[in-house]
Amino acid sequence: MNKKSYPKISIITPVLNSRNTIEKSIKSLIEQQYQNLEFLVFDGKSTDGTVKIINKYKKYITYFESKKDKGPNVIYNKGIDLASGDIIAFLNADDWYESNILFDIAESYHKYPNADMFSCGFRLVEKQKDGYKSVYTLKKNQLNIDLATIIKSGPVTNGRFIKPQIYKKYGKLNCFDNRGNYLDTADKEFFFNLSLSKINNIVINKIGYSSLKHDNSRTHNNNYHIKKTLYNQHIKLIDKFFTTTTLTKHQKKLFNDWKTLELTKLIILKFITLDLKQILPLLSTLKNQNVFSISRSIKKILQLSIKRILPF
Repeated sequence: MNKKSYPKISIITPVLNSRNTIEKSIKSLIEQQYQNLEFLVFDGKSTDGTVKIINKYKKYITYFESKKDKGPNVIYNKGIDLASGDIIAFLNADDWYESNILFDIAESYHKYPNADMFSCGFRLVEKQKDGYKSVYTLKKNQLNIDLATIIKSGPVTNGRFIKPQIYKKYGKLNCFDNRGNYLDTADKEFFFNLSLSKINNIVINKIGYSSLKHDNSRTHNNNYHIKKTLYNQHIKLIDKFFTTTTLTKHQKKLFNDWKTLELTKLIILKFITLDLKQILPLLSTLKNQNVFSISRSIKKILQLSIKRILPF
C-alpha cells in the first residue's frame, strides 16, 4: 500500500491518574509506526505524575488537554467532535494495541470500501509477576454486532474502528440519563442501535487490543454497588428499546430473556447484601417474565457463580 493512501486514523485516549500504565499505552501506539495518525489525549486533571509521562511523548500527540471531566464516555464524544480521521478508535490509558493492528485496519479499509466499522480481536489480561495472563479473548463471531452477540459478549467498544459518518448518522454516546446520572450502558445503547440498523462490520481475526483488568474498572468489577447500578441500567435500557423501537419477534425475545437474567441477578445480589426492602418490587416485576426464561437465567447464574464464587 502506498504511504499516501493510508487512511487517517484518529485515536482518542481518556486518562486519569494512570502513571503506571499510560506509558505502555502510548508506546503501543508509537511502535505501530503508522504514517497517518492523529492522537488525541484528554487528561482528567491527574495528580500522580501522569501528565509528566505524557509530556515525554508530546511530539507524537496531536491534541492534549488536562482538565476535569465527567467520565470517559464524555471524553469519547469530545474526541469524536475534534477528530479529523477517516477512522476513529478509542485507546484507554490502561490498555494497549498489539503489533501492526493499525496497518491491518488500513488494509481492510481499502479492501472493503463499503464497510462502516472494522473490529479486531480483543483480550482481557491480568498482570502477574512474569508478565500478563489472558483472562478471556474475543475473536471471530464474538465480534459480530448482531443483537445476540452484543448481549452475550458486550459491545467491545475499544476493539472497534469506526468511520466518522456513523456517528453523524446515528449519534454519539448517550452519557447521562434524564436525571443527569452517568450511564455505564452508553456503549451498549450505541451498539444496539448500530445492530438494529444492520451496519457493515468487518471482523479482523487477530488479537489487536489488550485491556488490563484492574480494581478501578467498572466493566470488570465485583463491587456490589457497581454491579447493582449496572444491572438496573441494563433493565432501564431494555425497557427503553421496548418503548421507543420497532422490534421483531426474535429481537423482543432476546431483550426479554436478557431482562429476565438481569432481574434475577439483581434479586440474588440484593439477597446477598440483605437489601430486603427492594426485593419484593423486583419479584413482582420478575413474575411477569416467561417462566422458562427465568429458569434458564437462574441456571446460567448458578453456573457462573460456581465458576467465579459469588459475587457474579
